[in-house]
Amino acid sequence: MTIPIRAVRRPETGLEPHQLFIFSSLALAVGLGLLIAVLVPLSRLFEWRLETGRPDLAQVHGQVQILGFVAFFIIGMTLRLMPRFAHTELRNRALVTPMWCLGVAALLARALVVIWLPDNLHSVAVFAVELALLASATCFAAIVWPTLLESRARSEARAQTWAKRWSAKPKKTFARWRAG
Repeated sequence: MTIPIRAVRRPETGLEPHQLFIFSSLALAVGLGLLIAVLVPLSRLFEWRLETGRPDLAQVHGQVQILGFVAFFIIGMTLRLMPRFAHTELRNRALVTPMWCLGVAALLARALVVIWLPDNLHSVAVFAVELALLASATCFAAIVWPTLLESRARSEARAQTWAKRWSAKPKKTFARWRAG
């Protein structure tokens, strides 16, 4: 059994939604994730003591790699493949840019700003970053669910059409055989 894939019309100018997330995932992984991954061992080697002032550098590296690379790549591939497999256009397409802006801003703030804040502001800033990531995830859900629900409604309508067609065929065949 194969999954039929429908061609999706391309926007006239600019990046497609999935390209924005895939390029960002690669940039965050190579740029920011690699920078932090190299910075931590160098800090230990040359005794810069960056981790003594801010012990959550390893957490920041993990968050940038997991959310920045893995999540953004999955979102990009979802935005690319879901409309094709669902045989429909993306719904709430206007939420793609706010979703991307919230996600990138939160990760950049977490990696470049929050780790250098004093302890009393650090917790508040981490909470604000997590709220921005939650808002970004909510935008993603607001894009995915309506698209999938429309696809399901179309599939159910197609199934009902097939059922009507096939239930009428035996009657016609039996009538031809009997008259025959």
